[in-house]
Amino acid sequence: MSFLNVIALVVIVGYVVISKTPNMFRNKTRVVSPGQVISEQSSRMTPVPSATPKPTSTSVNIDQKSRIDIDVDTNIGKSIISLEKIIYPQAVQISTTAEKDIYQTQDAGETVYNWYQQELLNRGFQIRNNVKTRANDKFMAVLQAILEGSMIKVTVDQESLAAKTVITLE
Repeated sequence: MSFLNVIALVVIVGYVVISKTPNMFRNKTRVVSPGQVISEQSSRMTPVPSATPKPTSTSVNIDQKSRIDIDVDTNIGKSIISLEKIIYPQAVQISTTAEKDIYQTQDAGETVYNWYQQELLNRGFQIRNNVKTRANDKFMAVLQAILEGSMIKVTVDQESLAAKTVITLE
């Protein structure tokens, strides 16, 4: 056998051996569950802090209309629904049930959302959930706040820039 054939044979055999057996000196990372990353070095496993996932919003185009779904937990701890109703100044009530009151205004959804956010803070509420999203011309926001064991939830929904803004108080 020539010298070049021997070198080629050693390189091929070495490549096959390395690719078929695990490399104990190389760090491997595998995702065990959402938000948890485990680093393996040799046979010892140690937790590695992972980056906190950032919320994303998804819009779906259905028949040229945008659709936004926001699902927020309405049961914050053992809070009860607040009897106090904070009503936007230019809003007109269009519906009421035992669980929620629905109002409507000509003002932009962003304006209504900003007013409620500031009003809740001014009254001493702690905002626990604050979700705001926009898809095309549709605007939707949910604010949930608590104060001394009572909870209030405000949903602001505007289908398009030309549409009225709907405010749901729970």
